[in-house]
Amino acid sequence: MRVCLFLPAKAVMVAIIMAIAGCAYVGDKIDTLRKPTDYVHTVKWPGESLSIIAKWYTGHFDNWKAIARANPELEPARITIGTEVRIPKDLLETKEPMPQDFVTSFSREREKPLPPKPKPAYLHHAVRWPGESLSIIAKWYTGSLDNWRALVNANPELDPKRITIGTKIRIPEEILQTRDPMPQDFVASFGQKPEMPSPTQEAPQQEEKKPELFGPKRYPGE
Repeated sequence: MRVCLFLPAKAVMVAIIMAIAGCAYVGDKIDTLRKPTDYVHTVKWPGESLSIIAKWYTGHFDNWKAIARANPELEPARITIGTEVRIPKDLLETKEPMPQDFVTSFSREREKPLPPKPKPAYLHHAVRWPGESLSIIAKWYTGSLDNWRALVNANPELDPKRITIGTKIRIPEEILQTRDPMPQDFVASFGQKPEMPSPTQEAPQQEEKKPELFGPKRYPGE
């Protein structure tokens, strides 16, 4: 009888110990579940990227690197709809799901056309007078004949040796000294003036007529 009573008591003790151990294990599991874990974001909208996700959930674009480290299996350049992205709990600022308009606001920024580059300011001169050249034009508008090279650079499509009436020439504002149209007498002042005969220069003498050897003689004055 003693043996029979001893065995059930031992079995009861083993059962109690196992029950206590089981409760401790379950308690550890519950504590583990209660600990804060990384937030998981599921990509829903076209245009999402790690930097946009980082901006929404952590407040900073630069945290995309930390998110990439937390998702080593993820390729940042290939974020597709349905991809799950873990956000480190120590960076998390909000658990509110990221709305679509937040994503599209960055898409609109990328789609904005770039502002046109400011065009360099020029004065446009139209050739009006015969004899105009880039050096003469440079002298009038910039004050120096040597600035014809700057006019060549400002007019790459122009052949400096073929300046004809009607040709339009751009003159950079940075070297401009006057906007007054170039007058004709200024152009003419660079032309070659015809040489005038010297006062001491004698007029060419007429050739003397040789007397005729044959035929009737003519009296002088005939």
